[in-house]
Amino acid sequence: MSLAIHLYPSPMDNASRLLRIAHSLTEGIDGLDVRLVGLQVDEREGLEQVAARIQIDRLGTTAPKRETLLGRVSKVGGWYRRVYQEYRRQPLSVVSAHTVWTLPLAFALARTTGAPVVYNPHELETRTPTMVGAKRRVAELIERRYIGRCAFVTTVNEQITHWYDETYPKIATPVTLYNYPSAAQATPTDVDLRTDLALSDDEVLFVHTGNITGGRNIELIVAAFEAAASAHVVFVGAGDLLPVVEAAAARSRFVHRRPPVPPGEVVSLVRQADLALALIETGALSYAWSSPNKLFEALAAGVPPVSSDLPEARRRLGALAEQIVLESPSTQLPTLLDGIDRGEAAALAADLAPLPSWEEGATEFVSRYRDLLNDRRG
Repeated sequence: MSLAIHLYPSPMDNASRLLRIAHSLTEGIDGLDVRLVGLQVDEREGLEQVAARIQIDRLGTTAPKRETLLGRVSKVGGWYRRVYQEYRRQPLSVVSAHTVWTLPLAFALARTTGAPVVYNPHELETRTPTMVGAKRRVAELIERRYIGRCAFVTTVNEQITHWYDETYPKIATPVTLYNYPSAAQATPTDVDLRTDLALSDDEVLFVHTGNITGGRNIELIVAAFEAAASAHVVFVGAGDLLPVVEAAAARSRFVHRRPPVPPGEVVSLVRQADLALALIETGALSYAWSSPNKLFEALAAGVPPVSSDLPEARRRLGALAEQIVLESPSTQLPTLLDGIDRGEAAALAADLAPLPSWEEGATEFVSRYRDLLNDRRG
């Protein structure tokens, strides 16, 4: 039996990409167990079995992350120590770092266990909105120091793959692992959105899935739907901007909020809407080149995604991009809401290209991982 650990300092509450990776690895590689090593922030502690050969291990203390710099450093720094103490003598087969900040920890564990390291960033790590000044310089130093020593690297789209190729020409071309929804884990939902929201047959419904937080143009979306008073939007999720959505829902019958559903039900839920929203704020390069889950969930559901001007959205939508990719959401979204009806939404949906499944997109990744394990086993 082999154990692969994946390092990601979060509570693992919305770790849909990590769970898809874990399922692909355990289903595609005989004798492999996967453990997602995350951060404890409440009473949930230690090992949680989420599937036959997949566990989440939350390490730390019950204290939540504090918003001060000192509080965050203390909380996450304590997690690094706990993870190293817990796993430095365990028989690890592979260590995967899912952020630039976990690369030093991954290589510290590699030194004591002999396990190879895989780097699985979920975005363009050194170009996020918070990567500025000294923080960005330190992140770049860490990535440059360790990336050439990784067994292989993954990215979330071709744009970021090309960036890594150009920035680190001595490394092997990263494996592109798109955020396609999983077909194998897809399940129907019991939620009936149109009935639940008491919509008439001719009312247009937009859906926004995922975290209700900064970087998603939440305030802009809420204001546009309140002002238009024609189409409806339902936010399915939670996050620190939830009070903004709830206040709008209390004022307007065109803004709604529903709690998150299990990851496997998201595509089924999105399929009930006429259009979806993927209006990522593109000020930082990592966001401008992002491949948000909500974009791929909409495409998998066959629902047109109204998107920010993302290269991945334009590539997937082709000619439809001229109608539903918004270069300026603040001016174009109100115009779109003013003219859209369900017939037009259905016509857009009919022209969408089919999307591959996660399982189809993960074949090269699983193959590379399998090769690492075979090398370790001799």
